This record gives sequence, C-alpha cells and structure tokens, in this order.
Amino acid sequence: MSRTSLGSGPRLHLGLGLLILALGAVLLSGCASPKMSWQTMAAQPKFVSYDENPFFRDQMSNRPQVPNTVARGFIASPTSAYVTGKDAAGNEVSEFPYPVTMAMMERGQERYNIYCTPCHGYTGVGNGVVVQRGYPQPPSFYDPRLINAPVGHFVNAMNAGWARMPTYAFQVNASDRWAIAAYIRALQFSQNVNVQNMSAEQRQQVEAGGSP
Repeated sequence: MSRTSLGSGPRLHLGLGLLILALGAVLLSGCASPKMSWQTMAAQPKFVSYDENPFFRDQMSNRPQVPNTVARGFIASPTSAYVTGKDAAGNEVSEFPYPVTMAMMERGQERYNIYCTPCHGYTGVGNGVVVQRGYPQPPSFYDPRLINAPVGHFVNAMNAGWARMPTYAFQVNASDRWAIAAYIRALQFSQNVNVQNMSAEQRQQVEAGGSP
C-alpha cells in the first residue's frame, strides 16, 4: 500500500468536514437577527397583544369588539331569546327566529331521535324506553297545554330543564333547540290533521294504512 493512499483518508475527511461547516453557515444565515439591516419575517413591523400602540387614542394594541357583533361559533348572549326561548320580560316567545326549512326539520328530527326519544318516544306520546323501565312519564306532546304552548316553551325546557327533565344546554346547542322545537310542532300537526284539508289521494293513503 502506497503513502499516497495512506494519506488520502484523513484529507478526505477534513475536506468533507469543511464542506459541511460551510453548508451549515449558509443555512443558519436564514435565521438572521432582527437587528440586521434587511427585512426578515421575525423583524416585520407588528404590535403584540397588550403592547402600547401610539396610533390609537387609548394607546392599546388590543382593539375592543365592534358593538353588536358576534364571533363565529359563538352566541350573542346566554340570556337572549335565541338561547333561552324567552324574551327580555321573561315570556316564552311564540315565533321562530328564522324561517323553518326542510333542512331544519330534518336536523330537528335527527337531534330529537338522539336526545328526546329515550323519554318522549319517537311519536312524542311519552313512552320512551326509559319510561318503559320505570322512569316517570313525561307529558304527551299532544296534551292541549303543549299544543297551545308557544314554541319558546320547548326551547326553554331544553335550555333550563323542566320538572324532572334536566337541562340539555350542554348537549344541544341553541340552533338545534329550535330545530327540535320545529320537529315537535310537526309531530303535533301530524296527529291533528283535519281530514277535510287533505286531498283525495292523501285520504286514500291514510285509509289504506299509509302516511299522507
């Protein structure tokens, strides 16, 4: 083995080491100090929360919320009629806060089947599975008192609870409470349809045992 071949190993390793150091220096140059003369992302002009900001009269970087605005995913007030079903005077409201659509009804049916049927049953007569196993029976939705109750009554019951019924405010959000209330209204209407208001085809379906 020659002297040249013996010396080539250390020299090769030294050259690779110097190359790696040079590449590292180039890469690290991207993490420049904010004090450098050129613009970097870390040194861009900005105001940090709670820092002083001389641009505004109150000298604060944090700006107050625009009045009467609501952040996406939040509600205006936990005491509003939209949440509680009751107006400022404490009366249960009689109108929906927005038009009732088929999508809303379908959402209400889905939520009703999940949260309400264990006690109220699928038809709303109060014969859910827990009632069949000894839990106190809730009133039927077809009781004249509930048929004539304002729609806000059902939203209020879901929000605050009613008699033995606990609050469902944490399980059912505000919009779903109105959707369920709309579906309850549909259940009530389905069991109190005036035959005279049905078409001949619909009456034939009912007489045959089907649904109109």
